[in-house]
Amino acid sequence: MAPPPKKNKLKSFDRREAYIANQGIRAVNAAREFDNTYGNANWAMSQPKEFYLNRDNLSKIKPALVNMKAGRDFYTTDKDDKRNMYMMAMNAIKGGGGAKMIDTSGLPAGARRTGRTLFQDPSKSQGFFGDLRTMTGDMIPGVTRKPNPAAVRAPLVNYFPNFGQEGKDFYKKEFPWSNAFSGIMKLGERFIPGANALKAILPKRKRKLIDRTLLPVNGIVPLLPEKSISEFEESIESTAGDGITTDRILDMATRSPEFTYPTDVATEVVTETDMPSDADLEEAYFYTFKDSGYSDAYVGNSAVIDTTMASLEQWKDAHKDNKAYIDNILQVKAAGEEMGIN
Repeated sequence: MAPPPKKNKLKSFDRREAYIANQGIRAVNAAREFDNTYGNANWAMSQPKEFYLNRDNLSKIKPALVNMKAGRDFYTTDKDDKRNMYMMAMNAIKGGGGAKMIDTSGLPAGARRTGRTLFQDPSKSQGFFGDLRTMTGDMIPGVTRKPNPAAVRAPLVNYFPNFGQEGKDFYKKEFPWSNAFSGIMKLGERFIPGANALKAILPKRKRKLIDRTLLPVNGIVPLLPEKSISEFEESIESTAGDGITTDRILDMATRSPEFTYPTDVATEVVTETDMPSDADLEEAYFYTFKDSGYSDAYVGNSAVIDTTMASLEQWKDAHKDNKAYIDNILQVKAAGEEMGIN
């Protein structure tokens, strides 16, 4: 029985192939790491005070927090609140007032809202006359006021640090226009008839500080492990056709004048000395769009309005100074023709 044919061992191009694959894995992992951190709302809302007092950090977490809407993803004491969670964070930093967040996670299923923090448990409804007794109470002779057994309250909750004066100073320094606008709005209250008198009558209550609740950081996306060189050898050689060696496949796949190889791999120095010729630009264009589904009569015809691809003239103008890019396309085209796949 004849021994099995020997496989071609990966030589100088194995490191190159592993490097390319791992570069893609690293790019995916970088995106996943962002989704696990700045793109994760729970992670963003669990950071220490110093984290928020940084403009760069705020800009990174803003998209995730803006996507959280009041009345859908969280609730406040104002049932008509239209703010998003980023606004709530900025309000906390500047020490502003207004509606506070409430925790509805412990409410019974189907609870109906009846007030700022008050909800009605549908499974404990006391009926029309029970509601009437609760509302009227001692107003009707012989009727004793009773508490509503179906009423449940959602507790106040806070997901951000208490920033104090440090937050106010940061907001004033980093967001001067917004801070000035708030000052103008407060100044305008002086011209509302009766506003000052009403403030004088109403008791002044100090805003209560609510202990912070840290959210569990969920939704973590696992990172991809980087591959070793040995993992490429079997998969590449098992799919290679007759007469096509592993070295040849890797050479075709990695041949690029713009690619930077590791320092321990021999590389060919490519010097860009001139611009691509008009013929090379045209050849590269038609090869790029050969599978577009348009006939040769329409490809590159700028007079055709309904085509979604760039015209030949537009494409040539866009890449007239990029010889490395055009050479790379023509190299891929030549490699495909050599391997019989074009």
